[in-house]
Amino acid sequence: MKRALPLAIAIVLAASACGCAYFNTFYAAKKNFEGAEMQRKQQVDDPEARANAGQAAMYDKAIEGATRIVVEYPKSKWVDDAILMIARSQLAKGDYAGAQEKCDELNTNFPGSELRDQATYWSGVAAERDHRPLEALTLYDSVLTDYPKFKQKDDARLRRANVYLTIKQPEKALPDLRELSTRKGAMGYDAGQKLAEALFAQRDFAGARAEFERVAEQAPTESQRLDARLRAGDCDEAAGDYAQAADSYLRLLRDSRTDDGRARARLRYGSALALSGDVDRGLVELKNVVDDYPRTPYAAEALFRTGYLQEVVRDDFDAAGKAYDRVPEQAPGSPFVAQARERRQNLTRLAEVMSASRDTTAEGRAAEAALRQAEHYLFQLGKPDRALEQYEKVQHDYPTSPAAARAAYGRGWVLARRLSRPEDARLAFESLIKDYPGSDEAKAAARILANPADTTFAHEVLAGTAMPFPMVPGNPLYIPPPPVAAARGNKPAGAPKTASSSIVPGDGATMIAPMHADSLRARADSLRAAARHAPVTAPADTSGHLKVD
Repeated sequence: MKRALPLAIAIVLAASACGCAYFNTFYAAKKNFEGAEMQRKQQVDDPEARANAGQAAMYDKAIEGATRIVVEYPKSKWVDDAILMIARSQLAKGDYAGAQEKCDELNTNFPGSELRDQATYWSGVAAERDHRPLEALTLYDSVLTDYPKFKQKDDARLRRANVYLTIKQPEKALPDLRELSTRKGAMGYDAGQKLAEALFAQRDFAGARAEFERVAEQAPTESQRLDARLRAGDCDEAAGDYAQAADSYLRLLRDSRTDDGRARARLRYGSALALSGDVDRGLVELKNVVDDYPRTPYAAEALFRTGYLQEVVRDDFDAAGKAYDRVPEQAPGSPFVAQARERRQNLTRLAEVMSASRDTTAEGRAAEAALRQAEHYLFQLGKPDRALEQYEKVQHDYPTSPAAARAAYGRGWVLARRLSRPEDARLAFESLIKDYPGSDEAKAAARILANPADTTFAHEVLAGTAMPFPMVPGNPLYIPPPPVAAARGNKPAGAPKTASSSIVPGDGATMIAPMHADSLRARADSLRAAARHAPVTAPADTSGHLKVD
């Protein structure tokens, strides 16, 4: 009996030591995981970004410790916690497939675990970060439906709304965002931001503006307040109320406390003034930016905007070219340098076109040049009225040229697609059929009149690009505050240069956003198929020279 007592005590102590061992292992792993998580949350730029080297090392230690729990202590009550820790560590490091495998392992092998809701949620986060939106939506829907008491329910709803915004379905995001935006703290602020963006995407610019103003009032930092107020001005620009936008930017300019805020507000103020009709004052404001912030990205952007306004608003191509030429000297690394170079080259080509159009000794070449000039007005400058005049000029000046029939077709197309004048378009197409019988253009016009759903337009590469107004987040030429951070998916160094443009559907004369030639061709194929179902009076999305199928 006396010998059995020490043995029993030894067994208890051994068991206790074993329990302490796996608890200490789990505690150390959890400490590393929480330390890495804290560092990532403090990342100002992008809390969703992959862990940096230092954070990844801490996550690796967490994975190592959690794996020991799973392998060496499979009966431990913390095994499901350890598996979830591994999954979240892999997620933070960017191993999205691995993270989902661990989440699936938890859900499959531990049907009674209280962590199955979290496993489903974090699997959705992995799919979202891995750019698999439909899978992410399915998982978020699942966690919200199957686990109504899930503690992170609001987070799941916010993430689901964000996915809907990503796939261009803002109407499905609105219900969640409207409710979540009433929450207090960070949740209400984040949901309010996304609600404003959803309303903007829905083209409810008045509603979006009001929401951006509310977000600005709640912004925790001066920088976030500035961004929200700039977006409120973007809403005015998108609605075409440039005078209101100018007033908004002027108030922001007076309220700004930093050089960054004042420079960004003045850039927008100058452009809005010019677009509201006060071109001289707008150009002066942009010159002030160049003078006050020389050799900075602000000055480079100001000169690009100056060149663009000279080109598009004033038709002063010489002044535009001079402004574009000065962009590189202000900030060689500015994204506007490449855009300025492309627009400068485009102006040079246009000058050659205009010179050729005055060459009466080569009628065919002159007619082709005049036709390209009309297309420049339509596709590069977004001026359908000027394009219509130029097409009519081609028909009048070169009636026997092959370009005349194409110009007649272009005239009918502009009337139908850009100016929403269906009756005038019908008359133009009927005149084309009468004046150029048997031509490909006449056959195409006859098909349009017989079947308005047949748009018979095609897409080709057009050299040069144009700047979208307003210059807002989501548009390729939007420039965030310095230092300029390359957004995910932006063109890397050495990638093929932008070679074409696209007019935004439904925007009429809205300016043009650059596209890569490869993506344009793929997009053109799908648009050709979709376009056959659009009525002749609908504003179709097109890019490039008009061409008869």
